[in-house]
Amino acid sequence: IKPGIINLSYASSVIGCWIKYSTNHKYYQLNQTFTSLSNKKQGIFFDEHQNIIKKAFKQLELSIQRKIDVVLWHQGESDNIFHNNSTFFRDSLYQVVNQYKSIEKSIHSYFIAGTVLPYTLKGTYKNFVNPILMDLNQYSNCGCVDFSKLSSLHDIYQNNDYIHFSTQSQRTMGKLYFEKYIELIEKNQ
Repeated sequence: IKPGIINLSYASSVIGCWIKYSTNHKYYQLNQTFTSLSNKKQGIFFDEHQNIIKKAFKQLELSIQRKIDVVLWHQGESDNIFHNNSTFFRDSLYQVVNQYKSIEKSIHSYFIAGTVLPYTLKGTYKNFVNPILMDLNQYSNCGCVDFSKLSSLHDIYQNNDYIHFSTQSQRTMGKLYFEKYIELIEKNQ
């Protein structure tokens, strides 16, 4: 087995930057509004990630089994802070899962999300993202790991950064993602 990791990360991106709705879809206009807040286009990051994955597949030798085993998803902080629509976020999350499954050789892959830290802007509303992410646990090929109790950078440095995880938390996250992956494999055998 020759594992490969294709990482793509963009700061302050709402979920709309990862999905693309057709112009006649009920969420098209709403997604246009949300993505314009960050001066981005619908689905721009997914399109880029998909192109990188396809290029990586082409570079692999034909004798190597080329497939996506798992997508690790960590996104939602900006949606929570900007207080985007929770129904839109839930439906869009499932759209993202389906988009990744539509990539060549990934139909049977696992999709594992991780929760975000429970910070909300000035504490004016509750974190709606984490319960939606945790709902992925009800599906056989999806899962979610609860990271909400891990430490933020503020917990370590008192620097008012309540959104980003500390280095130690990120190491723990890697282990927890791996454990969830093994759990999904065992559950689906």
